[in-house]
Amino acid sequence: MNRCPGCGADHAADTTVCQYCGAHLAPASLASSDLPKDRRSVFERIKKSPQYAKSNSLDRQAQLPQVHAMHKAFALGFPILFTGVALFIFTMALGMSGIFGFLGFEFGGAPGFGFALIPAVMSLVPLAMAAIGVTMFFAMRKKMRDLESAPLLALPAIVADKRTHVSGGSGDSSAQTTYFVTCELEDGARKEYTAWDGNLYGRMAPQDAGIVFVRADYALDFDRVLL
Repeated sequence: MNRCPGCGADHAADTTVCQYCGAHLAPASLASSDLPKDRRSVFERIKKSPQYAKSNSLDRQAQLPQVHAMHKAFALGFPILFTGVALFIFTMALGMSGIFGFLGFEFGGAPGFGFALIPAVMSLVPLAMAAIGVTMFFAMRKKMRDLESAPLLALPAIVADKRTHVSGGSGDSSAQTTYFVTCELEDGARKEYTAWDGNLYGRMAPQDAGIVFVRADYALDFDRVLL
């Protein structure tokens, strides 16, 4: 039997792709116990492979995922919309507190009267949400800039581990899964990268050897090398 490293499903010994999650399955003959024990020889084989020879070619780099205008619009548009809605709710809460009338301004076409403490205190919640939205915007803008301008590196690597992080999913919000892969590099260091998407995450299994294409802290693609 051949067990999937991604979801744990059992498959026939000659199965190479998991039918459930799409993860790569190393044939039984290439189990981790049969891989070369000498790290140096593993990395030497990677660097002598045809995958490594073409890793810096323009044709190969053109196949890597790119940040398109649609990505930017969605990535930056969401925190802008989130902040705008939070500021609108904040303004409405202040208006309900009567603070605009208290300060001599009109709210809703008529001067306000009095002052209600509870709506004023509750307005701090959407104000905090607006601050979170602003933080999200600048963090996402930095991510977009890194993915566009940071140097592209093709690194010989051994996949050491991988994990997922699920955020959201409570109430009416949808859950979002972020994928991470940890690679052991030639100098012995281990580096965790954010995987570009779930497809890349599924194609990378622990003990896989190959070339990982990285930009900033993001793994864009992976070319596996048979040892």
